[in-house]
Amino acid sequence: MPEQSPAEQIRFVEERSAKYLAQTAIPFSEFTVHALRGMNPGSASMGTILAALFDRQDLKQLPPHHDALAAWMYAPLCSELTGEARHTERFLQIMAKILQRRPYTPEGIMAGSGDIADPLNFNGEFPGLANFTTGGRMLVDLEMFHFHAPLFASAARVSHQPVFLDQLNRLMQHLRTVNCDPADHLPCHYSRNGVRHGAKWGRGTAHILHGLTLTLEMWPDIPLRTELTAWADCIGEGLLRCQSEDGCWHNILDNPVTPLETSATMAFVSLFGTLINRGLLSEQKYGGMVERARHALLRRCWRGGFAGNCAGTGLAPGMDYYVRRPFNFLFTGQLAAALRV
Repeated sequence: MPEQSPAEQIRFVEERSAKYLAQTAIPFSEFTVHALRGMNPGSASMGTILAALFDRQDLKQLPPHHDALAAWMYAPLCSELTGEARHTERFLQIMAKILQRRPYTPEGIMAGSGDIADPLNFNGEFPGLANFTTGGRMLVDLEMFHFHAPLFASAARVSHQPVFLDQLNRLMQHLRTVNCDPADHLPCHYSRNGVRHGAKWGRGTAHILHGLTLTLEMWPDIPLRTELTAWADCIGEGLLRCQSEDGCWHNILDNPVTPLETSATMAFVSLFGTLINRGLLSEQKYGGMVERARHALLRRCWRGGFAGNCAGTGLAPGMDYYVRRPFNFLFTGQLAAALRV
């Protein structure tokens, strides 16, 4: 398909994101975060939309997992835009409860879901799925960095409590030293008891890079910025070696037999473009990679959505599961975040 206009695609995404967030009944989920990224950053309605979102949240109910918790990272921005401190105060109340009631891995990393008061998950979103709070606490997957890292950064910036930076650093170090393959620096989808499992799934890596981008948005001068940038550079070296001639990456990054996949490519454009623009990574090293990926992305866009998206996936120890994932057409606010770079 011919390349689409970036400005036109951004406009479509911004309109769709604002419409989605204006709904009164939407629960907090990963799609809330994606839609907030799709909003026009200079929109006069951003503060109003954020305030309505946060005021609807019930502080008595613990968010069941990181997807439902992550949008709280925007609470300090809401306070800045509206001048109302209550949003940040409620955010820190939620985070205090989360730190107390989430299970932790043996490495001391806060798990992505669960409640220590409900070890069999009878009251969770998926009743009876006990591995959320029992065996699940042994897992460290890449999605945790997407949703927890910027959340911890946002909380650390406004609270000055060291526990949040400590959690972010623990998660980063574990993923970098355990999940990532030292041969090519690319991460496997999850680890369990210190052992890597799963394929080098493209959107798994995208979860890390979205987390890095959002972390720097939440706190541009975060004390861990040097370490975060160095990790991005390591992953980038692996991505340079496996980018296809088309410009996209394969669904399993190190397996060129698998289809080209768009959502991961979108994340790579977003992060590496952002770090180049901020002078944190070399344009000479990564500029060509980003430009090829951007053109490939625009060839797959249509009216604010894109083709070639791997359908959302769970965790599996073998490659077969990832190879067989279906592909679809997706609308997501993350597209605008990538094309604005």
